[in-house]
Amino acid sequence: MEGSVTLTMSDKDFYKLQKRIFRYKAWGIGFYFNPKTKAPHGYTTPKAIYYPECRFPRKAFNKLSFEKLSFEARKSYPKDIIKKSPFFNLMLCPNLTRYFRSHEVFWFMAKQVAEHPHVKANREVRLLYPGSGAHIAPLDLFHNLIQQGKIDRASAIFTEVDINSLSRIRILLDGLASRGIYKKLKEKPPKNRLGGRKTVFTFEYKNKPISLTFAFKMSGKKYYSDKQLKRAPEVVVIHDSSGIFGSMSFSLLETLIKSISSIKAIKHPPLIIMENFNHEYLSANKGTISTEPYIGKKEVIPFPYGHRDKKTLKVKKLPFIFTELVSPLYGSAILYKPDLKFWRLFSHAEIDAYFETFDKLDKLNKYGIMSEFEINIDGITITLQNIKDKDPVLSKVNPDKIVKGFKEYCHNFFGRIFNLINKIKKDCPKTALMIETKAKKVFKELKQKYPYLSDVVKKKYPDQIKHLMSKH
Repeated sequence: MEGSVTLTMSDKDFYKLQKRIFRYKAWGIGFYFNPKTKAPHGYTTPKAIYYPECRFPRKAFNKLSFEKLSFEARKSYPKDIIKKSPFFNLMLCPNLTRYFRSHEVFWFMAKQVAEHPHVKANREVRLLYPGSGAHIAPLDLFHNLIQQGKIDRASAIFTEVDINSLSRIRILLDGLASRGIYKKLKEKPPKNRLGGRKTVFTFEYKNKPISLTFAFKMSGKKYYSDKQLKRAPEVVVIHDSSGIFGSMSFSLLETLIKSISSIKAIKHPPLIIMENFNHEYLSANKGTISTEPYIGKKEVIPFPYGHRDKKTLKVKKLPFIFTELVSPLYGSAILYKPDLKFWRLFSHAEIDAYFETFDKLDKLNKYGIMSEFEINIDGITITLQNIKDKDPVLSKVNPDKIVKGFKEYCHNFFGRIFNLINKIKKDCPKTALMIETKAKKVFKELKQKYPYLSDVVKKKYPDQIKHLMSKH
């Protein structure tokens, strides 16, 4: 059960509780009873969408510390979204928040999507959402474009490995239809393909057709299949992928870049929306995650995006866990349009090497060569800091091997950098200059602290070093 929590009480108390079930359902709360343990469970449910007055009970709502963050802040939103978005008020319902969170970002990115060449030429938009769950917030993009008269039709592909998300989407779409937001809702019989199953929902919004395809286990080991991407969607969604510091989101982004660069059917790159990990909602501190390697146009959409915290709320002394309800973790999103000209300069292996090299340069610029230049000899990892500190571990390794290892490391590292610069300097001179600037800082530190290593690099690449050090 989604968001479930075990409640311990007597049978008598449980039956008293049943009398209040309808009232609680309107808040997005349901109950089921485990006959073996005689323990009732409270759970939050998407069925709350059927209740027009779905919102927090006032007494409980006033006690919540996140009132201003999650709801009061929405009062200052532009009137355009408050009055026109069909999803805006649904965020006030406790367990509908998880399905409609971030809808503001999708609503306001309509301006950029409307300028996509395919959208302008064909008056349609196609969206791919890898690992979607039952998060239907992206449909608010379609609503805005339709209201503006920019498109005549829209389609979305949601990929997922959790079959429970299908039933939740079914409930949510049916609920939206029951509210009169969608018309002519239909569900086509599922089709089994590639070891998975495809279910298609069709409906109309303001007389414009929309289709939502739920692709269950149809992407192999990836979040999406190349076939799905070959249809050249105009929008790709990356939203609350798991992982520390956005590692999974960036991993998915890099996989998408490789796919997009190699699929010739894609003439115009999609717009990729993802979390702005450098904008923590509750912190004034700016993050330090570099987006420089992702060459292309990047634009900030200044509304909350991604995961939200969970909250345990007591109603009538009973605890209920509301997931994805309270303050968002990230205060904005990044809309990224990959530079196809740049990425198509590389093979998949070269793109991997590019990101590894860029990541290493960033770490070297941040932490310095002492900890970031490292070699492995006979299973022992050695850094320049180990040498400076005369670490006892060095006694286990032949000194000549250490010297030789660092010399090879240095000329191989700078060799990769110079090959990368040479490959991109003609077509992407600004990116080449950015890499040169980072490499220059590393070489200057190496020359200052370990001149014998910088001499190895200078001897191996005399012309490149001369050019590098002449910059600025």
